[in-house]
Amino acid sequence: MLWTYNQHNFAGGRLDKELMGRQDLTQYFKGASEIRNFVVRRQGMLSKRRGTDMLEDVSSIVGGGRCRLIPLVFSKEEGYYLLMTSADGGTIQLCDKNGMVNADGGGRIVNSGISAGTNENLFDEIDFFQSGDLMYIVHKSFAPKKLSFFPNTKTITIETLKFNDVTVSKPTSISVSQQGFGTVKAEDATQDVTYAATFVDTDGIESLPLNSSKQSFKIPWPNTAKMTISVVVKSTSNLDHINIYKKNYTSFGLIGKISKSEMSSTTGTFNDDFITPDLSVTPPKTDPHFKKAADYPSTVALYQQRLVFASSSAEPFKFWMSCVGDLYNFSTHDSIREDDSISAALASTEMPEINHAVMTKNLMLFTESGEWEVSPITGNTLSYKTVSAKMQSTIGSSKRTKPIVIGDEIVFVDASCRNLYATRYNFASDGYESQDLTIMSQWLFRNRNIRRIAYKRYPDSEIICVMDDGTVSALAYMKEHEVCAWSRHVLGGGYEVVDVACSKAMSKGSSDVLLVVKKAGRHELWRVRDDIQYGDQSPVSEHVCLDGVRMIGAGTTVPVGHVAIGRRTLATFTAGQVVTEDAVSGYPFEATVMTVYPDAKGGGDNSLQMEIVNPTESRIRTIDSAGFTVRAYGSNVDSRVQNEPTVEGGLLRLNDRDARVILAGINARDGRIVVTDNGPFPINILSIGTTYQVELENGGGNG
Repeated sequence: MLWTYNQHNFAGGRLDKELMGRQDLTQYFKGASEIRNFVVRRQGMLSKRRGTDMLEDVSSIVGGGRCRLIPLVFSKEEGYYLLMTSADGGTIQLCDKNGMVNADGGGRIVNSGISAGTNENLFDEIDFFQSGDLMYIVHKSFAPKKLSFFPNTKTITIETLKFNDVTVSKPTSISVSQQGFGTVKAEDATQDVTYAATFVDTDGIESLPLNSSKQSFKIPWPNTAKMTISVVVKSTSNLDHINIYKKNYTSFGLIGKISKSEMSSTTGTFNDDFITPDLSVTPPKTDPHFKKAADYPSTVALYQQRLVFASSSAEPFKFWMSCVGDLYNFSTHDSIREDDSISAALASTEMPEINHAVMTKNLMLFTESGEWEVSPITGNTLSYKTVSAKMQSTIGSSKRTKPIVIGDEIVFVDASCRNLYATRYNFASDGYESQDLTIMSQWLFRNRNIRRIAYKRYPDSEIICVMDDGTVSALAYMKEHEVCAWSRHVLGGGYEVVDVACSKAMSKGSSDVLLVVKKAGRHELWRVRDDIQYGDQSPVSEHVCLDGVRMIGAGTTVPVGHVAIGRRTLATFTAGQVVTEDAVSGYPFEATVMTVYPDAKGGGDNSLQMEIVNPTESRIRTIDSAGFTVRAYGSNVDSRVQNEPTVEGGLLRLNDRDARVILAGINARDGRIVVTDNGPFPINILSIGTTYQVELENGGGNG
């Protein structure tokens, strides 16, 4: 008898080999045994990936060292990237979707101080955080850096952050004169007093104090006596007032202010006629922060208007937060204030190293042994008095792979570097819950580690994972629609992917994605090709599915290893031939999808058991597609679907059709179907239906 098995979507993605017997899982009937160089769309269909454009040969910048590609967010229309390399004392090159930007005019920095030195993992573990047109870059091997981006001139600069003083400068000088105390004799009882002055700017930010010399006076303080404190500042342009403090014994306390209107040019005076200091208001104080190698932080974030650093070599389990609104100010007061800087350590018996700090609803710290939430004990505002760190789970994270935020979730690589997790806040449990996103596709991560992750939001919400073997594992992920579909990608031409970054900028409805690739010691910058809208008759050059795509003019030779497609015809030129018209060339790659074992059960109640004897035909529904081949797994006979596109006026016209393929007559009890294509044009598969010859397990006859 004949039996037909239909698969209507592939939203389950590539399933693990160990799940091939799990026909009790709902996801099984939406999965595949293999998805290679196909991507799973959010609607559930399969599309051959569009390939890549070759932008730049960056071998001279990378040299023989290491490199990183970091997104620099500017707008939805303009996306930029920083290509960091260990060459020339640390080179940083500004890039966009077309390649390097202004390399000779301020778009490149050499000797940036971000250099590998003896630490081979430096570039994998560099952490960064962008705030507006500034980016903070940290690692234990160098002092924290601040990179500035100037969009009007397309230039970048870098400097080492300084934390010696608060950002507001101290007054220039302070002096004290006494009146009415009389002459101090040897037998007189005396007391010492010291004054201090601080500069408070128009934003309310206060400088560190400038102390006066110690003053001795005869006690008791005479009724008519006073001390006059004179304070000189460099400029009053941004002055709001000057605070005057007095220390009688051990602590300073506020005794008064000099307003800007009371200043005579840059000098102001204040009279102390035995004012009792207010010890609840004290001047700011600071210890040297991040000044020596052992104190350099390795992760950075921004939370509640505070700059956050964490994990130095000396204190890997500690984090520091700046004063509110004053990002380089890590000062405190003897009388603790709500906006003082914060320093705290994770309370754990394991003394975990903090790998990453991520800003979401609260501040999340990812360590090698667990995930921690930093939040206020009471209220919504974090302060020195209310800071609390609570462990949420014990998964642990990879140091070299920075987590990414997708909606209300944080996606991170675990400590083994072979599992991808998503954690999100759950209001019901009042805590964070984590989900393993790789559990259904573990085979993709056996014997290979995740090196870098990036998030492509449009059009299909895709997480791109660069593996340490140079391949890519991609996850179509839309939690709200129960789409969690993995696929594997291998570049044509034998290239390996080194790094990936995705900006928020879009082209033709698709997020920009850049790759750094390498082959035989050569590094190149590639861009993932834009997705073409279905039904869009675009130029041939936009549709081809090749890697390292580049345009070549008539009369030139096709690069070795490339195939070339004429822009106005479908003529294919082999590598090394001279083309007769303008063409697009690139490295071909093969795309493959293999279905899962069919569920050979009949009768809705599963009472009728059947065994597959042979697949006889397959019906594949496609849209906007070219030709492909189909075969039964285990057979070496391919059936070609002749579905070639046409060109009209230089525009490529693809076909919508249902392909009915008669399969080779073999005894293939496996039942899986393989669809492959190594051509240069798109394939979009909506569904696969296969008819099988089956026999009843109770001895019934064959159909």
